[in-house]
Amino acid sequence: MSVLLRRSRIAPWGYVKRIRLPPPHIDLKPGTVCYVAGWGDTSNFGEEPTELMETNTTIVKRSLCRTLWRGKVSANMLCGASRNATLQGGDSGGPLVFKDKVYGIVSFSGERCGDRRFPDIYTKISNYIDWVHHVVQGFRRQKGWLKP
Repeated sequence: MSVLLRRSRIAPWGYVKRIRLPPPHIDLKPGTVCYVAGWGDTSNFGEEPTELMETNTTIVKRSLCRTLWRGKVSANMLCGASRNATLQGGDSGGPLVFKDKVYGIVSFSGERCGDRRFPDIYTKISNYIDWVHHVVQGFRRQKGWLKP
């Protein structure tokens, strides 16, 4: 995970807009339906979309996800599953959104495009909120960066 700081504001346009961060250390409950978007491949043959793709995904219980992924899932991750789409190559870094807040960052998925044996994995942003605030405050103290 990284934080990008700019000296000037980025003007929202088209698909780009600001989004709020969740409170620290919040876990989405299993069964919560979220929105995810990305530019990932649309098949196993590397077919790329011509427009931003989106789908809904449902949060999966971490213990089940950890079992399916054979222990590769930590408390810093969220798991989601969708009936109509899975994450693909090129989706990494995309947002997992619930109620206008970004709760996750697309991390990884099954071995193949459309492999529904494994839930999709997201970095759990709420576990990094304190770090984000620390980094931003550090830059605010540096002359010429963000306004206090």
